[in-house]
Order: sequence, then structure tokens, then C-alpha cells
Amino acid sequence: MKLTLKNGTVIDVMDVEESYYPRNTQGVVLNLHMNSDESIEDIRDTFVPEALESITVGEGDDAKTILGYTRVDSIRKSYGGEAVYNTVVDLVKQV
Repeated sequence: MKLTLKNGTVIDVMDVEESYYPRNTQGVVLNLHMNSDESIEDIRDTFVPEALESITVGEGDDAKTILGYTRVDSIRKSYGGEAVYNTVVDLVKQV
């Protein structure tokens, strides 16, 4: 699935999940699951606040635009194993 940031950067993602955890001060979290060979630093540099103002998931008639996310909360990479994806990027809305 394609994920397009406001700045035109296109990223291949396995899936996108939006969730709400009342116990977290962040509130709503957007989880991006993907496979990436990039370093955590390079991934962080991709998700700059200006690029997050508008995120489009999917293509064509099935595309969904998601607004309101302003920063990266965490980036996690796993190495080895049989995981479907190896990178998770969590985005949060400014509260």
C-alpha cells in the first residue's frame, strides 16, 4: 500500500492503524507498519512535521487522507525473525 506525505514523499507500507489509548497523554496514535532498510535517523528525517500535515493512505478511489498528525512519537525496528514488517513508526497529534 502507498502512503504519501504532504511533501510528496511516497512510502510503501504494509498497513496503517489508527488507535486511541486513554492512558497515554498522546491520545490518538497513527501506527505505520513497513519494511525499511533505512536507518532510524533517516526514517526520522523523512517524517518532518511539515510532511505530516496531510497523509494519504492508498491510491485512487480507495485513498484516504488523514489530517492532524504533527510529530513522530517513536520509531521501532526489529532485526531477524519472521515478522511481516520490520519497522513501526508511531505518529501523534499535538495535544
